[in-house]
Amino acid sequence: MKEIYNKTKKKPKPPDPNGPIYKGRRPRYHHNCDECTFLGDYRHFDLYLCKRSGPPTVIARWGSGSEYTSHLVDRKYFTTFSEVYLVALGRAVEWDLVNLG
Repeated sequence: MKEIYNKTKKKPKPPDPNGPIYKGRRPRYHHNCDECTFLGDYRHFDLYLCKRSGPPTVIARWGSGSEYTSHLVDRKYFTTFSEVYLVALGRAVEWDLVNLG
């Protein structure tokens, strides 16, 4: 799928070829937070965990610009989590990046 950019906006940088790796895979899309942990991909999303400020957040990115969505890691929201968030959260828990206890 070809991305279309507004000519007034800067084109996002491509993923860093020396950036994070998950099971031999690198992010498909540029992500501008150095404090996020890449959790691999799932379907057409790059998954991240961000612990920069406040409660941890899981992020699903499907483009290099503003094409992403995020959700707080909080038990009261789990019933509203979609499949992609549950995959990201499962990986974060498996790697001891978040504690749900």
